[in-house]
Amino acid sequence: MHYLGRNIRYLRKRLSKNQGEIAALVDKGQTTVGNWEKGVSEPSLGDLLILSNYFGISVDALLRTDLAESGRKEAVREEVGREEDRPDYHHEAEHGPSMVMERSEDLLIPILKEIESIRQEINEMKERLGS
Repeated sequence: MHYLGRNIRYLRKRLSKNQGEIAALVDKGQTTVGNWEKGVSEPSLGDLLILSNYFGISVDALLRTDLAESGRKEAVREEVGREEDRPDYHHEAEHGPSMVMERSEDLLIPILKEIESIRQEINEMKERLGS
C-alpha cells in the first residue's frame, strides 16, 4: 500500500505547517502539495528526498507506513526531529545554488549509481537470453 499523500498531510499537520510552507520548502505551489496529499500527483525523487529529510523520517517509512493509523505513533515522535534541527532550505535566486540542490545531488548520486548497476544487469540478462 502507498501512504505518501496521507503521510505528508499527517506530518505537515503534526508540525503545524500549512501547505504553503511545505510548498515553499520544495519550491512548488500550494496546489501541488494539496495534490500530493490527495494522491492526485506525487513528488519527484528530489522533492521526496527533501521532504524525507525535512520531516526526519526515512523515504521508506514515508511511502509504505501509515503513520497516522499505525502503532508507530511513538516512533514517529522520536523520528520526526525538532524544527530547529531540520535543514533550512532557501529557493531564492539571489542566494545562488540552493541547499536543496546540493543536498539532492548528494543524495541522488548513490541512487543513480544503483539504477545504472541494475540497467547493466538487465542488459547482461538480455544478452544471455539472446534477446
